Amino acid sequence: MEWVAKINQLIERLRTPLALAGLVVLVLYGIYKQILEMDVFTRVGENETFVLLGNVFFYLFVLAIFSVILGGLGYFLSIRSNKQKR
Repeated sequence: MEWVAKINQLIERLRTPLALAGLVVLVLYGIYKQILEMDVFTRVGENETFVLLGNVFFYLFVLAIFSVILGGLGYFLSIRSNKQKR
């Protein structure tokens, strides 16, 4: 359960979209590395492996873009909300 505390500390430090984007890129790199090291791709075949990896990478990219957009939107909305309170 120590890793849960570390994740909570990391989440508390993510206050800007740039930090969120950095975390997304880091997580995607780790996922890509783990996927490419799997032995399943040698058994599937060349063409099928290309299609499978293409689909996985596309959806992970869409997820990363979506999270960066939501992070930026949340940041700008919080700035706007703070200005209206003043």
